[in-house]
Amino acid sequence: MDINLTLKETITLKPCQQSDRKTVKLSGLDRVSPAILYTIFFYKSQQLKKEAENHVERAKRSLQKVLISWYPAAGRFKFNETTGKLEIDCNDEGVIFVSAVTGSKLEELACLHEYKPCYEKLVPKLPQANHISENPLVVVQVWISFSS
Repeated sequence: MDINLTLKETITLKPCQQSDRKTVKLSGLDRVSPAILYTIFFYKSQQLKKEAENHVERAKRSLQKVLISWYPAAGRFKFNETTGKLEIDCNDEGVIFVSAVTGSKLEELACLHEYKPCYEKLVPKLPQANHISENPLVVVQVWISFSS
């Protein structure tokens, strides 16, 4: 099975208002296995492409509002200079937002809980960072299907 997926945009979305800059201490498990949260939303459009693009813009604005209260997600990992422990610097650097379109049907993906090599196309690839503090903590992809 081949997934025909076209990336339309990859941007950094920051909260629509500045948060109180602070640091969040991580649990021992979080420090041992820090991870980036990848979230993929599937949207089946029966509308015109222009109308679907409006939905993507609305999703962007909504995410920017959510990041006000979910402020750690817009931060970056950092090492505490005193303790040497990994923490989250709530610096409002933002999350990565990716939009993609396809002519494939969601049903063509079959059982998403069973791994298939073609699923690798669904997960956005981030550029290789030189330091952990350069990586976003959250990557969101909106995948729009224009299949009939």
